[in-house]
Amino acid sequence: VPGADANVRIAFVPTGERFRVLLAAPQAEGALHLAAAPGDTASGEIVGADDADLLVLPDGLGIHNHAFSTADYRVAVPLSIARIDVRVAGRVVWSGPTASLPAGGTRIDLAADLSTSQR
Repeated sequence: VPGADANVRIAFVPTGERFRVLLAAPQAEGALHLAAAPGDTASGEIVGADDADLLVLPDGLGIHNHAFSTADYRVAVPLSIARIDVRVAGRVVWSGPTASLPAGGTRIDLAADLSTSQR
């Protein structure tokens, strides 16, 4: 059904000690929900819109979005990964140890007026 909310989800086993989440652009609205996960599987999900694509990278997850995107994203990273870096258009918007994420995860606003959060 055109215009219906869409959910796209991928899961994969990352390698290495660092995990990067790379978003192509700040967007009109929407947020990234970043959480730690048990086990060895990372996952990414697009929620609420179909105006972005997910891409598995050698060291993380790419999100090909646009300035007009309105989607939210859920990313879960295994606790076995030491550190996570989130970048929007090349700019670091969150960086820290995976173990520092709160139990329910953290929300990162993707609106154009991004503020940097370091852990």
